[in-house]
Amino acid sequence: MLGTIVLFFVILVQRESRHKNRALEDAEYYAEIIQKRVGSRGLLPINLDRDLTDPQFLRGFSFENIPRSDSRCFRNYDGPVIVAYTQEISLPFRSDGRAIVLFERGEFRVEWFAVSEFNRRFDEQRATMTRLEKEKRRNGPVLP
Repeated sequence: MLGTIVLFFVILVQRESRHKNRALEDAEYYAEIIQKRVGSRGLLPINLDRDLTDPQFLRGFSFENIPRSDSRCFRNYDGPVIVAYTQEISLPFRSDGRAIVLFERGEFRVEWFAVSEFNRRFDEQRATMTRLEKEKRRNGPVLP
């Protein structure tokens, strides 16, 4: 009886790990695809949309991308920017979380954030965006 209970929990933990790892793998794939859009200057691409005909995306987790207006705002920003994230993934034995795609200094990278960390970082990003937009309005447009 005890062996059955232990086996049950081992199976649940393995399933949980597979679910999290699958989300991270899908995020890595997405990061590789959009990394090709980064030009020689290393700026955040404005178009972060996925190719919805790609079979990898059709079978995987759904992602939310930041809107193009956010991409434009963060184009010259040198701090980390959350550019895409999965839906919240429920993990019964660990903190629920999301696979996150970050952009910083010309490179995309993937991380796992607990829900609380994601919420905190996303709120900080929103506040930074608001500050950058105010500075841009105050300074006027930059002409080439």
